[in-house]
Amino acid sequence: MNAKNQTVKQPRCPSCGEGILKPKTLHECFNHEEDGRTMPVVVQNVPVEICTRCGEKFHGPEAARLHHQAICKTFGFLTPEQIRSVREDNGLTQEEFARLTGIGQATISRWERGRLVQNRAMDNYLRLLKANRANVRLLKNLQGITKELGDGSQQQHRYLD
Repeated sequence: MNAKNQTVKQPRCPSCGEGILKPKTLHECFNHEEDGRTMPVVVQNVPVEICTRCGEKFHGPEAARLHHQAICKTFGFLTPEQIRSVREDNGLTQEEFARLTGIGQATISRWERGRLVQNRAMDNYLRLLKANRANVRLLKNLQGITKELGDGSQQQHRYLD
């Protein structure tokens, strides 16, 4: 088969079924509410596809990631990468971090993948854990998590009895 006979199938619009989706890069501004405040969020260089017939605009995963990053920046929240580093810097899996913090594992996963923006209280909680590893040790002590000693035995830690 030669190159002349091969045609590139262009994506059709799922809304109207007639137009072709053409890629375009846009600057977008939208209002977003957090903490009872609505603020404008500006996102630069958002990749979209626009239907040539009906004008419908479609956002993909990269656009969603850029929107999430812009929301975090606008409201001063930790980004998904920063949240992941809080956990990883303490040598914890998502499951271990969930047990330690009392935050659901699915929620942590959504935060780290940029599928969900944490609220202000959770952002503050994560920042306390990021700022000082002693806060992580304190949580472990409060929960009585054991620590393996050099001689192979384990010692149970309790902060308050």
